[in-house]
Parts: sequence; C-alpha cells; structure tokens
Amino acid sequence: MAKKSTGGAAVPETGGAPKFSLAQIQKSKRFSPMEKSILGVVLDSGGEYTIDAAKAAIQNFMKKEVV
Repeated sequence: MAKKSTGGAAVPETGGAPKFSLAQIQKSKRFSPMEKSILGVVLDSGGEYTIDAAKAAIQNFMKKEVV
C-alpha cells in the first residue's frame, strides 16, 4: 500500500474509498473535537482524505514522543 506524506504525517492512500476535504472531515460527527483539532494540524487544508487516512494520521500523531 502506498503512503502519502501530508504535513509531516504519512497516511495510507486507498483507491476506492470516498475522499473528503479537511473541512468536511472537521464537520463530521465521526471524530471528537480533540481529533478534529489534531487533523487540523496534521492534514493539508487543500487535500482530500479517506476516513481511514484521517484515522491513521491521528494515530501517527498520538504515537509521537513529546519532547
């Protein structure tokens, strides 16, 4: 599976799943307010992402070590 780098976060790219803009994802009830804030930091506002890619970006962010 290919990976796409977006704002420092590598997210898996899937072929057939529907893609959404960052604004659409942030309006979704699927993500908590904290997750929406994280997505605002790690995803590009001009890109389109699958739900799985957004979830992967959140998990990658949460695994980072705090310095």
